[in-house]
Amino acid sequence: MATDNPLNNLMDIICNLADAYTAALFVLQPDAETLTLRAHQSLSAQIKSDASFKIGQGLLGRSAFDLKPLAKDFSHETAPKLELYRRKEDLKSLWVIPLVDDDTLKGILYIDSKEQYHVPTKVQKMMTPLMNQVLWHLEQETAPVSFAGEPADFAALLKWCRFLAESPDLRALSERFVHIPKNIMQMDALAVVWFDENGDGRLAASRGWGAGLKDLPLDLGTGICGQTAKSASPVLIGDTKNRPFVLFAKNENVGTFASLLAVPMNPKRHPTGVVLCATQRVGGLQPVDLGRLLWMTTFALQSPALGAAEKEDTAAPRSLHTPYFAAVQAVSVEDEIFSPDRTISMLSVHFTNLDVLARKQGFEASETILNEAATRLAAVLPQPKLVFKAGETTLAALLVNVTGEQALALEPEIQQALGDPAFACGDTLYCPELEFGVSAYPEDGDHLTALLVSSLTRITPTGGNVHA
Repeated sequence: MATDNPLNNLMDIICNLADAYTAALFVLQPDAETLTLRAHQSLSAQIKSDASFKIGQGLLGRSAFDLKPLAKDFSHETAPKLELYRRKEDLKSLWVIPLVDDDTLKGILYIDSKEQYHVPTKVQKMMTPLMNQVLWHLEQETAPVSFAGEPADFAALLKWCRFLAESPDLRALSERFVHIPKNIMQMDALAVVWFDENGDGRLAASRGWGAGLKDLPLDLGTGICGQTAKSASPVLIGDTKNRPFVLFAKNENVGTFASLLAVPMNPKRHPTGVVLCATQRVGGLQPVDLGRLLWMTTFALQSPALGAAEKEDTAAPRSLHTPYFAAVQAVSVEDEIFSPDRTISMLSVHFTNLDVLARKQGFEASETILNEAATRLAAVLPQPKLVFKAGETTLAALLVNVTGEQALALEPEIQQALGDPAFACGDTLYCPELEFGVSAYPEDGDHLTALLVSSLTRITPTGGNVHA
C-alpha cells in the first residue's frame, strides 16, 4: 500500500504498535450518518476498499452511536462477519475507538488481532497521542480554507450546497438540512416541514425542539412555518424580545427562542417545504445566515428529491458556471474573485411573468426559459463574470471590474438580448418582463451570499433601481 498520505502512515504505525492484523480508519461522511473506510493497514487480502456502515448498525455502528470504545474478546464466542472484510476472518480480538472532537464524532479507529485476545494496557496508553494525531489530520482535511478578507466557511458552504443538490429523495434532503455543519450555520433548533396540495403539513426532520413537536397539527398559513410556506417569503427575527410567537401550531410547547429564521423551499409547487431555524441567543441568526440558507434551498431545488432532471445537456445555471472561472468547485473561487483593489458588482435579473408561464405549462417550461436566458445573458455581459440561478424566476451575475452604475447601464442591452427573439416554449412565445437589482462590493457585502441578498432586495422595474 502506498504510504504517502499521513493517515496511511499513522495506520502503519498503529498496526505495528498494536501488533494488529488490521488497523483501519473510518470517517464520517457529509450525510452525518455513514462512515466509510478512509485509510488502513492490514495483512488481509479480503479488505473491502469501499467498506462503509451506518451509525447504530452492526458492531462498529453501535460503537459510533454510543461514542464509547468497544473491546471484544473472542475466546468464548465466535467473531462476527464485519463490514470491513469480504469474508469472515478468524479474529481473536478487536478494539473500536470513536474519534470525537468537541463532542462531535469524526470517525472511528478499528484495530483487530489474530494473535492476542486483548490489547495490553501499555499499548492502550501509547495509542492516545496517535489518536490525537489522526484527529488533527482529519480536522486539517475538513477545516474550511480561509483567505484574506473572505469568510472561511465559503468553501464548506459550496460543498454542502452541492451535497443538498444530490439528495435522492425528500427524506434524505430533510435529514441533510438537519445536519448543517456548525462551521456553516449554528442554531439550537431546526425543523424541515413539507406541505401538500391540501395545505396539510408533515414534519420530515427536526432537532432541538420540545418533545411535543411531532404531535402538532401543521397547517398552511398557521404560525411562522405555515405563513412562510404560504407567502413563499423568508422570515428573519433577530430578537423576539421575549414575545410569544407561534412557530408551528397553536398551543405548541416547543421551547422559547430569541432568534428565528424561516426560508421556503419549492415555493408555489407541491410539496412546499420550509426550513425553520431558532437560537436561544439574541442575534444568534443574522442576515448572513439568511443568505447561506437561501443558497442551500436554491441548490436543494436542483435535487432529484424535488423532481430535478438527472441530466442536463444545456448550459443551464443549475450551479455556478462561467468560462472565465473554470474552477468554480475549487475552494479558491472567492479568493480568485474578491480583492480590495478590484471592483465587483452583483446584478440580479427577475422574470416577473415567468411564474404565470410555469402555472400554465409546468415547472419544466420555466426551467427551459431560464436555461436559454442564462446563455443569452452570458453572451452580453462583459468578461469576467459568474452567472447562476438565484431563484425560481431569477438569474444573477457576479461582474468583475464593473461598478453598480455600470451594471445598471447594461439594462437596455439585456432587455434586447432577452426580449428578441421571444423564447419559444412549445406553441407559445414568451416575452419576459424584467426587473433588476444591483449590489456592489464592499459597501453592500464582502462575500457572495451578502451581495446576492443585497441585489435581490433591490429588485425594481426597469430603470427604477437606484444603487446606493
